[in-house]
Amino acid sequence: MELRDALSQIHEIRDRMERSQLYRGYRAAPVAASAVLALAGALGQDAVLGSGGGVAHPHGFAAYWGGIAVLGCVILGIWLVFYCRRADPRQRTRRTVAALEELLPSFLAGALVSFAVVGIAPQLLPGLWQVFFGLGLFASRRCLPSAVAWIAAAYVLSGTLFCGLLPGFSPWAMGIPFGVGQLGTAVVLYRALERDDG
Repeated sequence: MELRDALSQIHEIRDRMERSQLYRGYRAAPVAASAVLALAGALGQDAVLGSGGGVAHPHGFAAYWGGIAVLGCVILGIWLVFYCRRADPRQRTRRTVAALEELLPSFLAGALVSFAVVGIAPQLLPGLWQVFFGLGLFASRRCLPSAVAWIAAAYVLSGTLFCGLLPGFSPWAMGIPFGVGQLGTAVVLYRALERDDG
């Protein structure tokens, strides 16, 4: 019984130590790719949805930007699969799952709130998505470089401003905050994790 308790405590200590360390799976390139997707999405919104954009098609607006978000997640997911398959795949996979567990609750909450809001006040979606994304970054702050907390705060502040002062369907309500925010995150990740890896 004592041996089992000791092993359980060792496992718990190891998990806590891993969670407190920087997660090295997130890299600048896939995050920068999501920034490019956001900016390209802003440029292409009128071509896909028409000049009325989300005003005429709020469900189309939500589906369009949801699709861009999913594409960004797929790009990151492909990178994480390759990352986990390299040296020490079991430990990398465990750390990757732990890192994603910190992000997922806010992302899932954002998706659920989107389904509710799109039929009532769809013009709030850009701001709400920024707030939920910022909250996800805050939740992940223990495994990310400390400077990411400033980017998370900028997402929350920007999202709050868009909800309160600038609600609407402008493509740049998505393109600028997510394009700039993700580029900033990519720079932070590169400087903190990749520059010294050489």
